[in-house]
Amino acid sequence: MDNAGLLSRVHLLYLASHNLRLLIDQKIKDNHIGFNGWMLLVCIRNEPQIVTQREIALRMGLKEPSVGELIKQLMKQKLLVRAVNTSDRRKYAIKITDQGVAMYDEIQQALQPLFHTIFPGQMEQFDELLQTILAATKRYTAE
Repeated sequence: MDNAGLLSRVHLLYLASHNLRLLIDQKIKDNHIGFNGWMLLVCIRNEPQIVTQREIALRMGLKEPSVGELIKQLMKQKLLVRAVNTSDRRKYAIKITDQGVAMYDEIQQALQPLFHTIFPGQMEQFDELLQTILAATKRYTAE
């Protein structure tokens, strides 16, 4: 593949990502949690094994202090709680509350029409491609 073709695809991926973020911002603005707050809820809801602030920061690609501030904001809104981590009492486990689950479900419902525009067969292919891109970019950023 030539460089121009690759850069063109990267640009398309960027535009799609940017537009998706704008759509998500529109859907979550009434909930007052912001895009990163929403992504933190998604991270905790979809990957319950990720429980510490450090694990969340690594998964989201954010600095720990930034994640700490997000956690505090979401705790004030009663969407998250901190509990002592049973495997290491020096750490805190971050858990989503029932209110957080309800908000997550509400926002997911609002986003469903957007994702129904992609046929199920294409969605599987899309997921596979995203996983491939993610794995490749992780490999190169780790070097």
